[in-house]
Amino acid sequence: METGRTIDLQDLIIDPDREQPPYRSEQAASAAPNPMPPILILPTEILIEIFRLAMGIHDWSLARIGNLARTCRRWNSIIQSHSLLWAVVNGSAPIKDIKIAIRKAKTTPLALVCRYARWATLLSVLASTSPKFWSIDLEVLSSYLQRDWGNLSGLTSQVTHFRVHSSPNYHALPFLDISQGRKLRVLDLSWVVLDWDHPRLSGLVVLRLDGPRVSISPSQFRKILRASPSLEEVLLSYITLQPEFEEDDNTSDKIPLPSLQTLSLIAVQGSFDQVLPLLQIPPTATIRLDDVNIKALTVGENPALFQIIPPVLPSTPCIGVRITRDGCSLAVPKTSGGRIRHHINGQFGGISLLAPLQISCCGHLVARLDVDMRDKLDTYPVEGLVRLYKLQSLRVHGGSWVQVVLDFISYPVASGSEQEIWACPDLSELDVGFRSLGKNGWMNSGFHPGDGLVLQNLVSARWGGQDREREISAAAVARLDSLKVRVPETLQDGEDLDALASFACKSARVLGPNVLRIVSTVSCLQGLTIDPDHKQPPYGSDQAASAAPNRTPPILTLPTELIIEIFRLVVGIHSWSLARISNLARTCRRWNSIIRSHPLLWAVVNGNAPTKDIKIAIRKAKPTPLVLACRYPHDTPRWPNLLSALASTSPEFWSIDLEVVSHYLRRDWGVLFGLTSQVTHFRVHSLPSYPGPSSPFLNIPRGRKLRVLDLSWVVLDWDHPRLSGLVVLRLNGHLVSISPSQFRKILRASPSLEEILLSCIKLQPQLEADDNTSDKIPLPYLQTLSLIAVQGTFNQVLPLLQIPPTATIRLDDVDIKALTVGKNPALFRIIPPVLPSTPCIVARITRDGCSLAVSKTSGGRIRHHINGRYGGIPLLAPLQISCCGPLVARLNVDMRDELDTYPVEGLARLCNLQSLRVHGGSWVQSVLHFISRPLSTASEHEIWACPNLSDLDVGFRFPGKNGWMKSGFHPDDGLVLQRLVSTRWRGQDSETETPAEVARLDSLKVRVPETLEDEGDLDALASFACKSARILGPNVLRIVSSVGWYILYLGSEVNHSAG
Repeated sequence: METGRTIDLQDLIIDPDREQPPYRSEQAASAAPNPMPPILILPTEILIEIFRLAMGIHDWSLARIGNLARTCRRWNSIIQSHSLLWAVVNGSAPIKDIKIAIRKAKTTPLALVCRYARWATLLSVLASTSPKFWSIDLEVLSSYLQRDWGNLSGLTSQVTHFRVHSSPNYHALPFLDISQGRKLRVLDLSWVVLDWDHPRLSGLVVLRLDGPRVSISPSQFRKILRASPSLEEVLLSYITLQPEFEEDDNTSDKIPLPSLQTLSLIAVQGSFDQVLPLLQIPPTATIRLDDVNIKALTVGENPALFQIIPPVLPSTPCIGVRITRDGCSLAVPKTSGGRIRHHINGQFGGISLLAPLQISCCGHLVARLDVDMRDKLDTYPVEGLVRLYKLQSLRVHGGSWVQVVLDFISYPVASGSEQEIWACPDLSELDVGFRSLGKNGWMNSGFHPGDGLVLQNLVSARWGGQDREREISAAAVARLDSLKVRVPETLQDGEDLDALASFACKSARVLGPNVLRIVSTVSCLQGLTIDPDHKQPPYGSDQAASAAPNRTPPILTLPTELIIEIFRLVVGIHSWSLARISNLARTCRRWNSIIRSHPLLWAVVNGNAPTKDIKIAIRKAKPTPLVLACRYPHDTPRWPNLLSALASTSPEFWSIDLEVVSHYLRRDWGVLFGLTSQVTHFRVHSLPSYPGPSSPFLNIPRGRKLRVLDLSWVVLDWDHPRLSGLVVLRLNGHLVSISPSQFRKILRASPSLEEILLSCIKLQPQLEADDNTSDKIPLPYLQTLSLIAVQGTFNQVLPLLQIPPTATIRLDDVDIKALTVGKNPALFRIIPPVLPSTPCIVARITRDGCSLAVSKTSGGRIRHHINGRYGGIPLLAPLQISCCGPLVARLNVDMRDELDTYPVEGLARLCNLQSLRVHGGSWVQSVLHFISRPLSTASEHEIWACPNLSDLDVGFRFPGKNGWMKSGFHPDDGLVLQRLVSTRWRGQDSETETPAEVARLDSLKVRVPETLEDEGDLDALASFACKSARILGPNVLRIVSSVGWYILYLGSEVNHSAG
């Protein structure tokens, strides 16, 4: 509920230490504030307007105006005596409020607002009171209007604002009749048919018509416009202007609209070209033509469209034009600042308007032209550029037609007179971008040698010798201040880069400093940007010595070793190419010397690079071992070319990274086998080919010291050689299998392992007499252990691992049933790993997932995830009874379906549990019952489950009609919670009767649904809340719900902090 007045609580604070000056003393008089607030001294007329704005029309109600009236006597007197504040009939307000408003408004015309609410009841009230209206705002179904308009038509004799929006419900559109001589100011109709000749509408200020089946003839529309010279807004949306000929209508007279601000035609059909050319629109008006066919307005040497768009303007160039395929936007500066934007979009808008715009009467007013085309343009009206003789900025981005434009402005249009005549002589800013047709049919950004020649020809012919002002070849053209050439992120080949570099160097000499800019995100192209150049003082002078900056960039002072590492990161492995490394070599002599003399920068064989680049890299890298990076997701002819290049050069590799189709590996591994004697990083991902044979079988020479082994869909001989010294081990693929004994051998031989990932593989059962299955396997450096969809007997390996406390473990979609049996399950001897005795585990358990977050000693958290088969809720009992039960500090059990049993006895082992969150079905009551009574009372002190519990969060769920568990709260739940509070934490607020063996409860949250089923549930919730709040004290109990009145009721009545 809204209140009209608020009291600042700071006014109620008493400061006993502050001395008050004597009453009526000069000090008291000077310190006394002004007791009269500014709003109380405002004139009555201004207060009435403020009240009308504060209450609004659509939100008017008796409660809102009553709140204002209760503020003070003066406001009450003003509201009661001024009928203008009551002159609103809001259809959403109660009937009683409407009748009171009509009675208090007396003879003042009212405003009627009704939007789909209580239509029949509202009509009955209006029929019994017969009020008069000055404004009608209706949004109702068309069937209502068609049936009941006769009841309203008699109340509209004084209406000046008429807004009727009829929502179609598959009936005919309602036909409204307005009496003759109506002086309407605002007419806003949607899906409504009106008799346009009876009455003759005049004096309109706003005219809005909307609806696909609403039609009006051009002659009727012209009559309305001529009779309403004060129109400020005209909007026609989805209507039809039907062609009609009337002899008494003068179709040639102009229609002046001096006050018009906005003219919008949206998806209008018909012959509106019989109306639009007659309009005389002020320069400040904004015009929008969207999805309309304006072909008839764009023909001839002086198209009718551009006689009004833009409207009458001064002779100075001031229009900014942006044209795309389907849209045209014209920005015109206002005389008082800001801009007016005209939009022409849709049918025959956009690029088709370019020629009419250039040859129209407003062509000489265009100061900026932006033509951006994402597809091919057949022709460009270059001849029209002659008419744009005030054009200052030109931006052309598109296909081959861009070259046509640049060729046209490169030479004078006429040279027979004393002075040459150029197209766009004032052009001082040029922005060019080239696009070419790609393989997929789209226009892709590019730059080819032909583009460079056209640009270079333009610069030398039009602005030749601009840097030396006495040699400018074309004195009739303005100086070029900015030339931007936009190039793609990656050029296709070296010829394109050479063409760009040649154009940039030659044009920079012609244009001078700070003119040419090559815009691209590629770092190697930054060297083509022309830096600012200023006049240098005489060489050797004091001024030159003091002004000379440090010409050594920081990167040139770095040691060679760091520069080599930076270059390796910049060039990369999978993106290595001769072009990228050559771009770095061209930067300066030192970089060139480093790149040519250090074979480490060339020691990459990228399978996606050309064969020529691969051979150059192998030759320059010798004798350094190389990196082989090859990723072919499909069959490609590059694989045989790569193998032939390797066979002819016989290089040695230290790292192999392959992603190729399986039959390539099976067929050609013998070619690569002889090149792997020095490999330490081995990553081979075989992409299965369907149909095709099984995964390829790879053989690695004996005694290999691998550091990284990453295999996917590849079969390896695990005993020949014996793998040792691994740091990273990743195995993936349904057809890949390894026995537990082989896996244990690998782990024992690799004590420095940091990452283990087994995904979708099989651990086949196998018994080997020479394998000691009981020895522990220490892995002191392990950081991540992940088992994802692993099948087989991995329970013979996992319990033997000695994992450091900082490692993260993830078991996803695996059957760990064998690891969770017994009083001390093997799973929880390693999850979590060895930890201090303080409680530090946070466990969240759902139906299929278990997540354990373990606090690190140095900050942060380690998260272990156990999900999938036999993960989740079946782990609850083993977790509670395992050796790590005393380390659990917070437990969160959230079940979206019913749980058959809950291992409540296991809660007795969670002796250090501090926070418990249980959300689910009937088993939640079993948990609350268990912790509400002591486990044993035989000794002097009672023994309670979870004695350190200080934070409890409870939510109840019940089976719904569709089988899902939905949130709820029933009287039985309230009784269980009340018994728990009164038994375990009785007298907590008085601190005299609480059991000494349990910790004080700091927070109890009970989550209830948004809507309770019946009053009995609400009474049970209120009873539990009131009784428990008295026991627990202030700021403990919170009822959490998204319903506002729940929070208000419990916050004001239950919380002791509020009384």
